[in-house]
Amino acid sequence: MNTSAQRKPVAGEAAEPVFVFGTNVAGVHDEGTAVAATRFHGATAGVWNGMAGNSYAIPYRSSDRKLLGAKHLSEYVATFLEFAKSHPATIFRVARFGCEKDAYLDRDMAPLFRNAPSNCAIPALWQREIGRLDTSNIIIYDPLIRLANAEWRTHLKAYLAINLPLWGTEKYQLLSISNTRGVSAIPQTAEEYGCKYREIKANKAYYKEHTEQASEMLTVWHGTHLINITDPDQTTLPSHVRILTSATRDGLFIDDLGPHR
Repeated sequence: MNTSAQRKPVAGEAAEPVFVFGTNVAGVHDEGTAVAATRFHGATAGVWNGMAGNSYAIPYRSSDRKLLGAKHLSEYVATFLEFAKSHPATIFRVARFGCEKDAYLDRDMAPLFRNAPSNCAIPALWQREIGRLDTSNIIIYDPLIRLANAEWRTHLKAYLAINLPLWGTEKYQLLSISNTRGVSAIPQTAEEYGCKYREIKANKAYYKEHTEQASEMLTVWHGTHLINITDPDQTTLPSHVRILTSATRDGLFIDDLGPHR
């Protein structure tokens, strides 16, 4: 296990939390969150448990990609939590992992991080599972800026009135992805609804030319639901494909709010 602390940022680069991801015992980082760890955070092939670059690997599959048993997985998570506690000045951001098809459920994974120290952040979905989050964090994707129209704001409010009880919560906040079309109308919508609003921005000094994609992934990490305000006949934008892919992989509830009558 690599027990070195977080790498030092290069000159002009802002600090970024250590990216904690899931992988296999072979250290082949070619699936799920491991791909992002390699692309953005310095994960190294062959390092399957511990620090590499600005990432920390936790194995949940064997070298032949079989799911590790709950006992072994919990031991690896416990080792990471002890590492995080021993580095209180370092912030760790845990990606949602181990919950793809044929793997564990969120209700299995989230409790493993129940005793995570304060410098360790876990995904919104897992926070809800262990009772740390009592709101629905709703990502609004509105490329046609329909929420600038009062009728569409009324349409969305009616949708939420019906669905929030089904989601098991009365409280919610609206999230938007920085630099995507339609962002300008979402804070106005939140103010009208009397709810909180947050625009998620990735660290531009760290991600550089990949900031837009990083903002999308970070917003999904903060979210529990994704509402697409789109037209079925609309040409799909590349950003929409990326957001849908990320939200699906991260287990968010996804729905479309189409034209109303």
